[in-house]
Amino acid sequence: ELDRVLDAVRSESRSRGSTIYAAGDPPDGLWLVVDGLVQLQTEQDERIHVRAYLTRGDGFGDEEALADAPRAQSAVAMGETRLLLLPAAVLRSLVDRNPGLLDRIRRIAADRQASQAAAVGAAAAHSTQHVFKDLYRMQMARSLLVIDQDSCVRCGHCAWTCEALYGVSRLVRRGDKILTRVGPDDGRLHSLLLPNSCQHCKNPVCMIDCPTGAIGRDPEGEVFIRDPLCTGCGNCAKACPWENIRMAPRPRGGERARTGADPVAALSAELATKCDLCRAYEAPGCVQACPTGSILRLDPSRDVAEVAAVLGPEGPAGPSAAARRPGGWAHLVVRGLGVALGLGLGVTALRLQSAGAWVPGRGPGLWSGVAAAGGMLGLLSYAAPKRIVGLWMRRKKRRSAARRLAATIEGAKVEPPAPRSRVRPWLSLHVVLGMLTMAAVLGHAGLRLPPDPSGSLQLAFWLVSLLGVLGAIAYRVVPRRLARIERRGALPEDLKAERRALLDRLFVQASGRDELVKTIAARVLVPYARAPLGSAWLLLTGRDLAAEQARLHARIDAMRQGRGEGRLAGLDELVRIAVELRALPLRRGLSAALRSWLPLHIVVSAVALALLGLHVAVMLGGP
Repeated sequence: ELDRVLDAVRSESRSRGSTIYAAGDPPDGLWLVVDGLVQLQTEQDERIHVRAYLTRGDGFGDEEALADAPRAQSAVAMGETRLLLLPAAVLRSLVDRNPGLLDRIRRIAADRQASQAAAVGAAAAHSTQHVFKDLYRMQMARSLLVIDQDSCVRCGHCAWTCEALYGVSRLVRRGDKILTRVGPDDGRLHSLLLPNSCQHCKNPVCMIDCPTGAIGRDPEGEVFIRDPLCTGCGNCAKACPWENIRMAPRPRGGERARTGADPVAALSAELATKCDLCRAYEAPGCVQACPTGSILRLDPSRDVAEVAAVLGPEGPAGPSAAARRPGGWAHLVVRGLGVALGLGLGVTALRLQSAGAWVPGRGPGLWSGVAAAGGMLGLLSYAAPKRIVGLWMRRKKRRSAARRLAATIEGAKVEPPAPRSRVRPWLSLHVVLGMLTMAAVLGHAGLRLPPDPSGSLQLAFWLVSLLGVLGAIAYRVVPRRLARIERRGALPEDLKAERRALLDRLFVQASGRDELVKTIAARVLVPYARAPLGSAWLLLTGRDLAAEQARLHARIDAMRQGRGEGRLAGLDELVRIAVELRALPLRRGLSAALRSWLPLHIVVSAVALALLGLHVAVMLGGP
């Protein structure tokens, strides 16, 4: 029997996105996955519904082959996939001669369907569609860069630091989002952005298509580009399914020019560039530059619970990204203590002044002024680590091959903690010093505002402080609310053109639909999307996009009263677009709340420092 099977089986290969078979096709046999990922799906109301994901060792298509019935669902290769096909006639002949084989096949199929239904159903209950929009990406990624949108303040320091180090940013903050738990012990769902950044695939296709061997991979799995060998052909950029490799102008000087590049590099003015985890430095620059610690790298097959449930764990178990991620509680404690201390000292100074025991500008009041001046100058230090990357980006020390091997072996036993942000402690220090400086100003001048330059100085200082407090509140509150109304990651400048794009999608989706759907779009969805106070209501209710879609569907169902049930094809997508249109002004407003206060904070700070210099000069000059 085994020889008969081996003679009949055929080896097949499918590229990413190609159909293995479609619903309604005649059964061609039993398929076995040798390597890759296959998605079983059905289509209803022009939307794809995932039924199962199949990986190495899984079989499918046997039920229709044995029953000689048309395919009930479609099978699509999610990536480069190798398969084996046992023809239907051979399968039926094999079952006829081995009656007990059919029962075993059915038990295996039933177990597989039950486990897949549980895994896919549980994942769908806790995640957006984008978790499984490209599961192949999750399967291939070894080191996937994610940005926690619940804490990211959209400052752009990650991309700015990358550009400062390499001349062009290797990180683009656009991409899909997933809603998931990071690690098995994480009790909270995180809204994670998957930006365009190399994910160091387990089977990198970019290496295969490179004609000069410019792309390499080290023993730890990190994929990198050897600039001297890159001819700028662009094959790797075309091969990457996720556009994580970009072509950039070839540097004319600096370290790359001193490496003795091969003359073939002169054939192209461009060079392939991608994230290499800052392999020349101790830690990635984007991670170290993030002021809120929102950037981390993870292995989806281990750290994303839904992916691990569907694909199964790969490789030895280890600490999850959540366990290795530096905690933020210490910064919250330090900032809380700083706020409490600043408020306590300020209230104490005001009470002593009201009791006549403390005179502003004399004795302790004078020294409070000196402390306030020092604090204002010290607050400027926060700009240094944000703008001078060389202060904290340290190059790796060269190690011998024996030490690298020993470190690799040791690293397999005890995985080091994730890289920490070097800017975040400065932000905590900035907050604490700001509160103490406010207390010192109260001790020096109280609450009076004299009609002279010193009064202008106090007014400017308190305006700076107010802007800082508002900014701190915005940084704490706005990101999480903004993440709940974003479908995809986008830069603030992208929002200007998004309304027109959404309106175009709305009218394109409505064209050619049933008259009932067109009527609903014209009378319900368009007025809903254009309601002047719609975004304000969305902000007050705190609903996310999914909850708002459910509410809008309920409103439409109440109007229909059960009529036209079979004429609603395309309505789901129209509702999604309408909800995004209503949320768009709120996204703009919240993005502005995160960004608009900072320029004012900087400008007024400069004015306050100029007035401080004038005030000191007047005081030292005497009457």
